[in-house]
Amino acid sequence: RFKRLLYDEVARVEAFYTEKIAGYRAQLDVLLQDHSRSEDLHRNYCDIEADMEHLDLHSEKSHLKSLHELSSIKRAMVDIHHQTTLLINYSIMNYTAFVYLRRKHDKLLPHHRKKIPNLFFDITFARHAQATALVDVNEKTFAHKF
Repeated sequence: RFKRLLYDEVARVEAFYTEKIAGYRAQLDVLLQDHSRSEDLHRNYCDIEADMEHLDLHSEKSHLKSLHELSSIKRAMVDIHHQTTLLINYSIMNYTAFVYLRRKHDKLLPHHRKKIPNLFFDITFARHAQATALVDVNEKTFAHKF
């Protein structure tokens, strides 16, 4: 019974981790596409501004909109970084809890020790490599773009 409950809980945490990583990765991809579009609008405005005869109210509004979008993209990237860091902490805490439960189980029931294999080597969230890689990509992209 303990073994089944432990495996179910590990699977639940693993599914949550995988779902969140996929969502954050998709959000970051969308933000990078939006950044490219906003950067193009900003560049076009700067080209028009160089030739002051063609500067009009519409292009100025477009420029302000692109600046606002760039600011929003910055905030969203910071938010993704924060959420991914929290996910790493969540992974570490869950891994620590599972190790603690396993040790407690082995201590209280030493004759059942070999019945629960070490399942912590093949779970993704325990290594949190995907989340760490996403944080690194986010940081490098932020530093490069802004």
